[in-house]
Amino acid sequence: MTTDTPTTANDVVIVVRLPHDLRDALKARAAVEDRSVASLIRIAARAYVDSETGAAR
Repeated sequence: MTTDTPTTANDVVIVVRLPHDLRDALKARAAVEDRSVASLIRIAARAYVDSETGAAR
């Protein structure tokens, strides 16, 4: 498995169930952006947290 960021001792693995259509859309978007699905999920999670807290990255 390839990742966009190195694994650190602080990383946590999370398992998520997704509907097939959402999984397929994520895979297609990841391919267009030359990223992994995991990378897209991390980006989305950071954007969500930042938007909720008003934090800037």
